[in-house]
Amino acid sequence: MKTKSYLGLWSCAFLCGLLALSGCHQARIFQSERDTVVFVLFDISGSTNSPQIRQGYIHDLDTIAQLLAREGGTLKGDVIGSEALNTSTIPIDVVFPSYNVVLSTDKKHSQQIAAALNVLKEQAQNALANRKPASQTAVMSSLEVAAKILNGNELRTAKRKILVIFSDMVEESPRYKFPRERFTETRTQTIIEAERSSGRLPNLKGVRVWKTGASAVDLDDDHSRALQTFWIQYFGATGANLEPDRYGSTLLNFSVN
Repeated sequence: MKTKSYLGLWSCAFLCGLLALSGCHQARIFQSERDTVVFVLFDISGSTNSPQIRQGYIHDLDTIAQLLAREGGTLKGDVIGSEALNTSTIPIDVVFPSYNVVLSTDKKHSQQIAAALNVLKEQAQNALANRKPASQTAVMSSLEVAAKILNGNELRTAKRKILVIFSDMVEESPRYKFPRERFTETRTQTIIEAERSSGRLPNLKGVRVWKTGASAVDLDDDHSRALQTFWIQYFGATGANLEPDRYGSTLLNFSVN
């Protein structure tokens, strides 16, 4: 009995010692790399087909990747084209492992992060390079794809879910032609209710949203402001949260926590 008691006390002391030595990693010992999930969508339509915009995409994607490299998390993504529901392949899929004070070493962890960053670079280049500009921009259909992934078996239990959309947010699809829309409050609610009643409104409950990457340069200021208001209300109807300070042509105030 004494031997068992001593072993129990020793085990307890050993675990407490590990916790004490872990320092800033203490709270992350038992965290999963899937605690944070970021899903990115890249608009590849003609209105975003310029070297400057695509360089901005890569710059902002690197900002996201560097935060995940420090905190741990999963990054998935796809492009916004003409027929998202029929063509989606999720070409971006990278895991950034969290530092585990029991199983990791600084060298091993650094190697894992470097490998993840290299994979992301290759996947992003393949997703964006050598693609003909899409003839239309099916933003809403792409959001349905994002919702399916975020609510799927692999990611549905993630504690933090983030959606980053690299786009000017000008929907041009068989259903809607946003360059010609005038987004009054009535029209906005009509569109949202039409999407809801048809079963197309995605479930993005609890997801934080950022919009970045491009500006709607062909719209005047009033139309651009109305477009922003539309998307803020649209995402609110999906259960997601998009704030005005997270809606811009570059990534603003990005945080995974």
